[in-house]
Amino acid sequence: MKRLLLLPLFLAACSSEPPRGQTRTLAPEPGEFRIAKGEASADDIALFLAGRPVARGAGLSQLQQSGAYQDHAADMALKWRVFASKRVARQQAWSDDQLRPALGKPRVLLYPFGGPDLLHATALFPDASTYVLLGLEPAGGLPAPDAADPGALPASLQRFGRSMDSQLKHGYFITRDIKGDLAGGPLPGVTPILLAGLA
Repeated sequence: MKRLLLLPLFLAACSSEPPRGQTRTLAPEPGEFRIAKGEASADDIALFLAGRPVARGAGLSQLQQSGAYQDHAADMALKWRVFASKRVARQQAWSDDQLRPALGKPRVLLYPFGGPDLLHATALFPDASTYVLLGLEPAGGLPAPDAADPGALPASLQRFGRSMDSQLKHGYFITRDIKGDLAGGPLPGVTPILLAGLA
């Protein structure tokens, strides 16, 4: 009987509206896009995609000075702050209250049909050491935005922002939409979405 009650509770915890009086969010503080030096790491690429200042990576930090990138960063920050952060904070609180007492701290999370939804997997199971996400979308590889054609990057960032829309606003992806948004260009596959979720 307890297992049957978990699904309605999980769905209630995933609703996009915060409870009355809830003010806690997990929104990152806005950062200043300063010129950085050195080679970009995977962490820096993740920060770049998420619209946050990079710590290293001269090429990425130069790209962050452009108006097109500033628009991308503002769009990502707005979506995170207004839609996703409160929902994720509620999921984490619900997980602490309901899942941890029942499940402990699982080391491996198997998430069938999750696709690139690492954001909610880590919110509900933050202590797992391994996340196995299954989906229909191509994974792609580690993108190199600083090595991309500068003329192609703004359009790719716009498509990337569209692919993040439904997850950050509503909590899920639409496979058909992200396949089109992330096909080809400097940001192919769902790896950019996974990186942005980690950042």
